[in-house]
Amino acid sequence: ATPWNANAEGGDGMAPNAQILFQDIGADCLYLDDYAATLLQARDGGAHIHNNSWGAGTGSVYTGYDFDADDTTWLLEDLLVVASAGNRDEAFAAIGSPGNAKNALTVGALLHGGDACPATLYTTNNQWGSSIGPGTGWRDKPEISAPGVATVSAAGDDASVGSEEPALTKALSGTSMASPTVAGGAALMRQYFAEGRYPRGSARTGDRLNLLAATLKAAVVNSTGELINSFIGEARLPSYITGWGRMQLDRD
Repeated sequence: ATPWNANAEGGDGMAPNAQILFQDIGADCLYLDDYAATLLQARDGGAHIHNNSWGAGTGSVYTGYDFDADDTTWLLEDLLVVASAGNRDEAFAAIGSPGNAKNALTVGALLHGGDACPATLYTTNNQWGSSIGPGTGWRDKPEISAPGVATVSAAGDDASVGSEEPALTKALSGTSMASPTVAGGAALMRQYFAEGRYPRGSARTGDRLNLLAATLKAAVVNSTGELINSFIGEARLPSYITGWGRMQLDRD
């Protein structure tokens, strides 16, 4: 299903019919004792893309979370870690962890906007503003941006557990919403290659390719549409604010 299909629904998400493995780390205290084991568990369960809509506000300092992301994805070459940049637009070099990991695809948040209203950096207020890079060692972070304002998501409670009522949802904002947008886009990109649609555009058995995470990351970043930033005009590419720009997988 796609947004313009008659059977599309608001809860279909970025990658309809994708298989999802959900790991719950709690609602009140987002802390992981063993992040590497979390990534390993996900890959053992069949996941190739791991979204991280959480993070530690480490101010672009390389921490154990970042090491775990890099070390684990070095061992598991087909696991792409997608991470939210954080929500501290008032500070320079404020990327959170595991978004400082070299191998992670770190995501900034944008306002919504189409051709008639180009997307701009999401800076509604300081509390939810997208964190600015660079990352550890002046690494270019974030690498990519996606809409992250008033995104309909799960409500994050257990009120509907055991109930036949539809799951509760609510509109949320921040890089935690932009990150799964990119993760879903990465899933579509991976499917495109896995079905053998590259380079001819139609599925061919002989063209099927299971991408390594580094190749998938490069393909997604290469899809970006350039942004003009409201703070600094035409930004250098990549920008420490929006990365290489907005994800746009269907661009020519």
